[in-house]
Amino acid sequence: MKINVILSTRNRAASLDRTLSGFTNINTQLISWKIIVVDNGSDDRTPQILQKYCELLPLTILEEKRPGKNLALNKALRIVDSEWIVFTDDDIIPDQMWLQELMNATSRWPQHSIFGGTITPLMPPNTPQWIEDIDENTKSIAFAKYQHSVEEGPIEFTPFGANLAIRSDIMAKFQYNENLGPKQNKSNSEYIMGGETDLLQRLKNQQFEFIYVPKAKVQHVIREDQLNFQWLCRRYYLAGRGYAHYQKLTCPFIFGVPYFIWIQRVTLSLRYFLHVFHPKAKKFPIAKQLFWCKGALSEYLKKRRS
Repeated sequence: MKINVILSTRNRAASLDRTLSGFTNINTQLISWKIIVVDNGSDDRTPQILQKYCELLPLTILEEKRPGKNLALNKALRIVDSEWIVFTDDDIIPDQMWLQELMNATSRWPQHSIFGGTITPLMPPNTPQWIEDIDENTKSIAFAKYQHSVEEGPIEFTPFGANLAIRSDIMAKFQYNENLGPKQNKSNSEYIMGGETDLLQRLKNQQFEFIYVPKAKVQHVIREDQLNFQWLCRRYYLAGRGYAHYQKLTCPFIFGVPYFIWIQRVTLSLRYFLHVFHPKAKKFPIAKQLFWCKGALSEYLKKRRS
């Protein structure tokens, strides 16, 4: 079975080095594979890291200087030559049997075309306790955790792009939306989160099912700069923007915004004001809702102006 593994990277040489090092340990005895890495305009040691692994891995290197992760992924899709495409990121550590487990699952579910594996956050050793204690939904939004207590099979939860296998003949008809996702010429507060969510929602609308493969595992390495209150609030702001972009609501709107968003914006602001001097563990549940609401409001108003 032939696989192309695709990932995009920009200015994360150390993280990329760790990920590619992990790839050298993957069991690929029954797999013919190629890794397509798209350098999305790096100006650090990324080119040197990629050259280092050319002799160790079946590596194809592309360059996409225009800023945008989805632009980079679409460039990689144009040279795919395999039956299956496995999407991942430059900040994961794969399990030794990762690809084998994904491909074994495709044999057990031959009528299906989209498979998502387990993603477990690998937290730094100095992670604050209040972050360790956040709920599972927050870990999913903030740290891309995708781990469910169900057996292999169809699942409603949309897979994440760090551990995603799609049949290549399906992807020949679809692309990533290049208006979404991280763009390095914009601040983190400006892009709409959820490039793979948009892609997978379009596939779901075409009646494709997702298969969860719990034994196909990767770890998602969490950086220390992600362990702060402001960063987590920003993630919820981006998630709110994504909600406003993707959801098609039929409720009453006021000035282009669903009425309940206005109500939440006022009530959450008041609640947060009353908790602003409380410990982070106590005020974060309110803050995350408030910033989600701010993001949704911002996107709805932007759509109204356009």
